[in-house]
Amino acid sequence: MIVATHSLNLIDGVDISSVVHLRTHQGRVCVEVLDEGGADVDVRRHLSTIATTLGFRNSVLLHERFFVAVEGVSETSAFPILFRKHAGVPIQSAGVCLMAGGSNEGALRFAQFLAGHHRDVAFVVDKDSRTNQKQVFRDDKLKQYGFTPDEHCFYLGAPNELEDLFQNADWADTANALWPRTDGSGPWQPGDVAGLRSGKKFSSALLDMFKTGSLEGPQSKEDLMVGIAAHLPKERIPEALTELFDDLVIRARNAGPHLW
Repeated sequence: MIVATHSLNLIDGVDISSVVHLRTHQGRVCVEVLDEGGADVDVRRHLSTIATTLGFRNSVLLHERFFVAVEGVSETSAFPILFRKHAGVPIQSAGVCLMAGGSNEGALRFAQFLAGHHRDVAFVVDKDSRTNQKQVFRDDKLKQYGFTPDEHCFYLGAPNELEDLFQNADWADTANALWPRTDGSGPWQPGDVAGLRSGKKFSSALLDMFKTGSLEGPQSKEDLMVGIAAHLPKERIPEALTELFDDLVIRARNAGPHLW
């Protein structure tokens, strides 16, 4: 038998459903395992699989206190860049652990599991996702898993999506620096971006314009968001995002105890 204390490397090297916690209670040693209200080993392994899919190491699950679920990889890739520019420290060092939800309902179940183990959970959601049937973080789904949208959610978008928050000039400057126009129409102009805002899906139209107008254009919305996050100077970060980051820091400071 090998017993290790305080070894994150060893904890990360086994399935989390196999990790046990030893504690003293009324003069006796108690053995605890991660479960979901007394769930059997198959359920624990299923939760472990979800955690692996979401990219969480065991040590993160056991030590972090505040988990923030976002809609997809665009946010999990861009938020750390923008947060560090704004706050001057990495987002994880501020106590905020991001997880991408996408269309994976397992992310909601995992958030429910974390909340059931006294962890603080919040969601950052585009405003247009509240009723979008394709989105897993819409209001009815959140309520189904025991969350109150107005209490657990931060909503972004002006009016609908994260991409809406950035100014036309910011998108044009970013595109000229990273995805120079090759269709013979000269440099990108703020007016090129402004003309897309009246459409049904601004982010999709923006991606399509830069992808088709430049040989070096972004290939996904993740590329789009990472590009502007990396290029944008601190003073041009949208106020809605800086206020969100400040709110997340406050929530992290007030977060509850560890999983055990």
